[in-house]
Amino acid sequence: SASDHLAERFTAIIREGSRILLVAVEEMGATVGLLVAQHDEVGAIDLTPVFHVSHLMVAAKHRRRGVGRMLLTAAVHLADERDIEHVLATAASGSREANRYLARLGFAPLVVHRIAATSVLRRALGMADAPERMAVLRRARLMGGGRTARAIRRGA
Repeated sequence: SASDHLAERFTAIIREGSRILLVAVEEMGATVGLLVAQHDEVGAIDLTPVFHVSHLMVAAKHRRRGVGRMLLTAAVHLADERDIEHVLATAASGSREANRYLARLGFAPLVVHRIAATSVLRRALGMADAPERMAVLRRARLMGGGRTARAIRRGA
């Protein structure tokens, strides 16, 4: 079930220790929201340190009651403790409510992640028609880093 899957994921997050899991609990003990974050960098090239909030979720019936704000407040305190000057938040592109909420708090767009199935990319890139081309690229990679970039540029 979905709740079993979430329980397994939360257990794994806590056990691995690289991410932080914050949980908002109501007076009766029910979980009403959660935030998952970790110390990260903006990207592989831009090494600006960020406190990356990868998940901010509040139960629908508890929204607009300050739960998300409390979780983000705790995230800011954790970032401050670590001398990290930026908080990066990830929200699904289709979640208008989450994106508007983050924008109201001062989060600006940074990048747009796009996802595609490898089968779709194979067709779009014409890879099904040219398996010998992939063999050339693989050989170029084996020969060394400098030649890889040239081989890919020529082949693309």
